[in-house]
Amino acid sequence: MRLPIAIAIVAAILTAAAPASARSNPYTPGQACGAGYTVVRSHPLTANSNHNVLLATSYLLYNRSKGNNCAVTMKNRAIGRATYTTATIKKKSGNPYDAVTDHGYFKYFAGPVYVHAVRTCVKYGAAVSQPVGRAFNPSYFTTFYSRFTACT
Repeated sequence: MRLPIAIAIVAAILTAAAPASARSNPYTPGQACGAGYTVVRSHPLTANSNHNVLLATSYLLYNRSKGNNCAVTMKNRAIGRATYTTATIKKKSGNPYDAVTDHGYFKYFAGPVYVHAVRTCVKYGAAVSQPVGRAFNPSYFTTFYSRFTACT
């Protein structure tokens, strides 16, 4: 067997054997939120047992022309597989219950969720289910919630 053919065969086998979670997310935060939104802040969500395992990233985006903020949680693991994921955003106000949250079993991302927040601050956050062996258990979460930030 020729060396280039052997290399091609080995490469094909390794590619086929790659786990589904090794795929990258085909969506970006900007695609999820829509045209005109740019990333303002982000925060990684790692596995509780191993902080080197990136499960998802929580993003806060802003559209200056609309005065809107957008939060989205992009999955970094179990891409294409429905696992429990949330995205939350809240503007600073007197009402503690005015947070907007998207939650459920998603394949690629949770959100987008939006708030109109001109001349005020917002909080954003996320929760993702933890891997337990080969499964993702919705009873075990990694969570992140920011302080009020991104004041416009």
